[in-house]
Amino acid sequence: MDPTQLLLSPTPSLVLAETSAFVLASWWKAIIFVAAFAAWAWFISTVADKHAARFYLPREKWNTIYMVTAIAAIAVIILNPLTGIVAFLVALPVVLLLLLVPPFVYVQMANKDERVPEEHHLTMNVKDWMEARKESREAKKADRLQLAIVKPDGVTMDPPEEGTSEMVVRAAAERLYIDGVAARAHKIELMPMGDKGYAVAHTIDGLRAVVGEPMQPQDAMRVIAFWQTASGLEAGQRRRQVGEPDVSKEGERHHLRVITSGGQQGLKLSLIVDPSKAVRRSPDQLGLLPQQFELLQRLVEDGTGVVLLAAPKGMGRTSMLYTVLKMHDAYTSNIQTIELEQQDTLEGIRQNIWSPAGSGPDHSSLLRSILRRDPSVVGVAEMLDEATAQEACKGDIEHARVYLSLPAEGALQAIEIFRRAVQDNQLAARSLKGVMAGKLVRALAKSSREAYVPSPDMLKKLGLSPEKVKTLYRHRTHVEVNKKVVPCPESGGTGFVGQIGVFEVYSIGDDEKSAIAQGDVNALATAMRKQGVPGIQQAALIRAVEGETSVDEVVRVTVGAQKSKPAAAKPKPAAAEA
Repeated sequence: MDPTQLLLSPTPSLVLAETSAFVLASWWKAIIFVAAFAAWAWFISTVADKHAARFYLPREKWNTIYMVTAIAAIAVIILNPLTGIVAFLVALPVVLLLLLVPPFVYVQMANKDERVPEEHHLTMNVKDWMEARKESREAKKADRLQLAIVKPDGVTMDPPEEGTSEMVVRAAAERLYIDGVAARAHKIELMPMGDKGYAVAHTIDGLRAVVGEPMQPQDAMRVIAFWQTASGLEAGQRRRQVGEPDVSKEGERHHLRVITSGGQQGLKLSLIVDPSKAVRRSPDQLGLLPQQFELLQRLVEDGTGVVLLAAPKGMGRTSMLYTVLKMHDAYTSNIQTIELEQQDTLEGIRQNIWSPAGSGPDHSSLLRSILRRDPSVVGVAEMLDEATAQEACKGDIEHARVYLSLPAEGALQAIEIFRRAVQDNQLAARSLKGVMAGKLVRALAKSSREAYVPSPDMLKKLGLSPEKVKTLYRHRTHVEVNKKVVPCPESGGTGFVGQIGVFEVYSIGDDEKSAIAQGDVNALATAMRKQGVPGIQQAALIRAVEGETSVDEVVRVTVGAQKSKPAAAKPKPAAAEA
């Protein structure tokens, strides 16, 4: 053999050495180690280090530990005396242990530290990290403008320049609206709370609750000024102002009623979402029972005298008035209203707006003027004072109908308020033809309501028959989805979606008129009971038996309110109401 060939040919041992070296330097092994260090570096830099700095934990100490263990891990890789795949299989768990132990120990110790609130405890769960990242992205998204706002004059508001203080204010104003709509709030409020700053409140299905963290007064004032400008109002003005812009987000459009008013503590902002839709009901959508609906139809067909429409504040009184007025034929009748604020447009009906601050006649004089023009029907949205009640009785009520709306817990209380306001029992009795009173109860979410068998004692207390009522329903705030318990998606975790009306409707016959004329409340209550029509509580219980609402909700609305309110109250004068 040529010695030159022998020198140029690799020996078997050299080939083996080269092969081993190749195995140690395999690309996939390098990727695994790099991925481990990258994940470690991400957690240390974006989570652990920032967490320690935020809550004043020994940041430098922990960073030193992280670096020492990282250097040790690198040394294990480089100085490993083993070769081949064995070297990799031994080095990998050692490296992972060195990288993972310090962060794990930090999480445990930080979560036990009194300086770290429970809601800021860390976790080693990767799924939780992903959810946190999602929340972070949503928070960043919140800083960007998402709404198209069209002012009442039809002009779309231009977005401010990026990075300016105007951009920060608009983003905060949009977030106020977006969060409220996402929570199903019909009314969103920003109101002063004294030394606590400004609070945000949502009214959802008739219940009002403060949400989120308080806002600094200076920030709140800027947000209020923004919405005043967006509504065509005078920014910073403390007198009561009302404007109605249109707001859209990703194709979803809402009409807003923006109300601002000043008090001793500061300006208050109210955003009412789609106010017209809230009061727009057909008669069959009100929630009347068949017997009640027939009685109301007879009152409407009669078309003479005074009919009282009563409900507590925020319990659908405007919806009741508008719906009853639309039961009359607006094209063959002269129908008018007197309102403080127009909540919706009533086709064919003349809507007169009365302002306490206006220079025109007072409220009762406006009613007297309208009644002298031979109207068929007049709807008075607020019985502001005794004079309004008296004028309603003095008109030509033998040929015209006056619907008088007033706040009251029920029909009996409404009649008493009316009688005392008229200050003439005979006139009040002679004028009154009927009364309709109502309240709103929250409707159970169908996807989360829970059926149960009520006890006989419970049914007895409610006046229900154990033989007839076998099942009732209650609300649940959470449901099971894919074997995981989560807040009810339909209701947002409340167990209720929307509201339904419960009513009582009575005609005023000879027995009722006699009791009113004598001022005898007990005799009046007895005469109304003899009519045999369901009262508000009975109507609400019927809805509970049908599974539309819960007994707890019935008790909250029909019993709790009565205990907290006086039996009767005098109407407020116009100045006080304004």
